Amino acid sequence: MLIINFNKIFDDEDKDCKLYDIVNIRRGASPRPIKDYISDSGINWLKISDVTGTEMPFIYKIKEKIIEKGKSKSVFIEKGTLVVSNSATPGIPKFIMVDTCVHDGWLILNGYDDNLRYYLYFLIVKIRRELINLAYGSVFNNLKTDTLKNYEISKPNENQLDQFNKIAKPIMGKIDLNINEIMKLSKLRDTLLPKLMSGEIDVSEINCDLE
Repeated sequence: MLIINFNKIFDDEDKDCKLYDIVNIRRGASPRPIKDYISDSGINWLKISDVTGTEMPFIYKIKEKIIEKGKSKSVFIEKGTLVVSNSATPGIPKFIMVDTCVHDGWLILNGYDDNLRYYLYFLIVKIRRELINLAYGSVFNNLKTDTLKNYEISKPNENQLDQFNKIAKPIMGKIDLNINEIMKLSKLRDTLLPKLMSGEIDVSEINCDLE
C-alpha cells in the first residue's frame, strides 16, 4: 500500500539531483581480525544476518557484540539510523532501533531532514531491483557507496513529502508499536514457559471455561 502511494506521489520523470544532495552516505567498517573483537558483552555489532530473516522495517535485536576497543575501528550509529545492505543481499533498507557498530556490509544514511525519513526508506524499497543490477561481484554482489550516492532522483518537494508522511507516519508508527508488543509478549512467554513446564507455576485451579 505505502509503495503504491509512494509511486503515485513522487514523480521520477525529471531527475534533477543525486541522492548525496539530500542525504549523507558512508560505509560501515569492520575491525580486523574480527575474531579478536567479538565478545559476549559490549557494543552491538550489526551484520547482514541480523536482518535477512525479517521483512520488518525496524530492527531491535542484534545477535553479536564487539569489545569497546572495536568501536574506534568500526562506525558507530545511534538508534533510529537508516542503513542499506551493500553486500551479499544488497539494497535492503532497515531502521536500526538500537545503538550499534556497523559491519562493512552496510551503507549508513544520515544527516537528512526528518521529513525525508520515510521517503528515503521507500525510495530504496522501490529501486532495490535496480540497485541489485548495479551491484558487482563474481560470488557476492556488492553495492558501491558511490553507486548509491550518485543515484539520480527527482528531488521531492515539501508538498509531496507532507502528503506522503501523512500516510506513512501512522502506518510505520503502528508497525513499530506492534513489533514492540510482540517482543514484550515473547519475553513474557520465555519467562513463564519454563516455570509452567517445571511446575513452579500451578495452573491446575485456573478455569478456562469461556462459556
